[in-house]
This record gives sequence, structure tokens and C-alpha cells, in this order.
Amino acid sequence: MPATDHTRWHFPTHNAYHLPTTKGALVNDESTSHRTYLELIEHYSDRGYPADVYENRMLLEAYIWLMATLLPADRFDHADPMSTIAFRTSTFVNSISILGANKFGSNALVVIVHAFVLLIESKQAEAFRRISYLNVYATRYLKGEAEQRLWYCVKAMQKIQTYRTRPRMMRGAIEPFIARIRRLSDLPMTSGVNELVQ
Repeated sequence: MPATDHTRWHFPTHNAYHLPTTKGALVNDESTSHRTYLELIEHYSDRGYPADVYENRMLLEAYIWLMATLLPADRFDHADPMSTIAFRTSTFVNSISILGANKFGSNALVVIVHAFVLLIESKQAEAFRRISYLNVYATRYLKGEAEQRLWYCVKAMQKIQTYRTRPRMMRGAIEPFIARIRRLSDLPMTSGVNELVQ
């Protein structure tokens, strides 16, 4: 099939699955979101498509995995929704352009993603080790104006271990850092880093 024909066929078909999956997630219709996601990966399991489209799919997969991990199974039209999602942290990191690029730089964004995935998986000891590493790294190296938002993000994460059994107090402890991050939104920082921090 010529490249132009593939492109014309590809995007509308992909969006026919991608958009309802995203909409279902946004309106708390987990059953629809999960069902159309499964249709999406079945339809494209053996088909190559552009890197940006693949990246969107991997972001969507991560969100579906997050919902399936944190929500009860009866919110889905499947007895075991986790068994249908092949989420791997390493694959996700390598598929997202800003994270792949960061691996060859500070690597801080990659460590943040790993830490949150470990927290979601209830692997707190491993998560807290990474969060502690981030604190040391931020104190030593995140000193420039362009790194301030990332610095406050790392400092906010230090409160997770302190208040891990007191979520209301955790929100109160983190809120000043979040407010500071928002006030610094005009700093000349890479847009992708801004999005991850936010």
C-alpha cells in the first residue's frame, strides 16, 4: 500500500478507537474506555504506524493500566481487567519521546515516573529509595532557573513518605509546592517537562 494511502486510512481508523477510549476515561465510563482500548490494540497489534501515534497509544495504555490498578474490577466489563493490559514501565519510558531524551540527560523525569509506578504497585520501599535519590539529586544539581519547577516537584514528593498514612495531611503539605509550581509556569522550561511536572 502506498504511504499516502496508508496515512489516509490510518488516522481516521485509529481515532475511531482512540477517541472513545479517551472520552470514557474522562467521564468515568471505565467499561467503555477499557473495551475500546482492547479493540484498538487488537486492530493495531500487527500494524506499524508513526512514532507520534504510537506514543499516544502508550500514554493511553498507561492511563488504562492506572485505572485497572486502582479501581475495583466491577467498574469494568471484565472479571480481571489487569490481565488484558501488558503495561511495562521500561517500554513506556522508551516510547515517550521526552522520557527517552531525558535518559541521556539528567534522568530525573525517568526516576519520577518509576517512583510513581512503584507507589501505584504498592512497592513502597523501592519507591521511597528513588524519591530519596531525587532529593539528593535536586539539592546538588537542580539550581538553575529553568529547573525550578522540577525542583519543587521533587521536594513535594518528599512528603509522600512522611504522610503516606495520612492523605489529608499529605495534600496540605504538598499544596504549597504545587502552588509554587503553578506560579512559575512562565519560566523558560521545556514544555514536555512542564506537562509532566504539572
